[in-house]
Amino acid sequence: MIIFVHGLVGDADGTWRFDSKHPSWPELAAKDSDFAADDVYVVGYATSYSTHTFNIEETAEHVLRQLYDQELITKYERIYFVTHSMGGVIVKRMLNILNDRSGIANLHRVRAVLLISTPSQGAPLAELGTWLRMGPDVNDLRPATFNTFLQSVENDWTRMLRGRDRDHANYPQVYCAYETLPTHHLLIVSRVYAMTRCDEELYAMNYDHLQIVKPRDMDHDPYAWAKARIREADELKVDAPVRVH
Repeated sequence: MIIFVHGLVGDADGTWRFDSKHPSWPELAAKDSDFAADDVYVVGYATSYSTHTFNIEETAEHVLRQLYDQELITKYERIYFVTHSMGGVIVKRMLNILNDRSGIANLHRVRAVLLISTPSQGAPLAELGTWLRMGPDVNDLRPATFNTFLQSVENDWTRMLRGRDRDHANYPQVYCAYETLPTHHLLIVSRVYAMTRCDEELYAMNYDHLQIVKPRDMDHDPYAWAKARIREADELKVDAPVRVH
């Protein structure tokens, strides 16, 4: 199962679509013969950009509960998350929640997490506030230096991946990319704000914050990059014991 999770200023369709004449990224994946054995699922949730909403913690718990209720977390042996912007923070928090006695077996079903322009260290809200409606989820994206929520997510994320390495488990693998072009004259998630624990070096893409997840076709970056990372994760052996703590 390939699960797409959009960010703050997007939705389940527009986030991933270049224009009305091109298929969205999830539609491309569904048509890709290399993913013939994989189902595709697109998460949708309300954000303060469109309506009144939850904070990030509440959204993470809400989305995780939906995935459990639809048996998507327990049904599939291989799960891949493709995330954009705040969607990456939501997924990180979801996996942190799974990293306990009751959820660890399901955590290891997640083979790859792709964090694309994810503000793991927050975002420059003083500048972004000129065009974002400030809500509880936006407030949770304040720079990490002054943000105990993001600090906690990062600490738990690092702890989860250290536990994976200590137990010689391969999954989940984590891959990160960030934008290099400004959006509305602002560089929203630069390399500094995208920094987090990943399994490869952060990958720079020559797009703005919105266009970075709107590939026109399968040969277009970031589709080609993401596909290669999913293949890379799949090549790892699944022979590590499940950790219970």
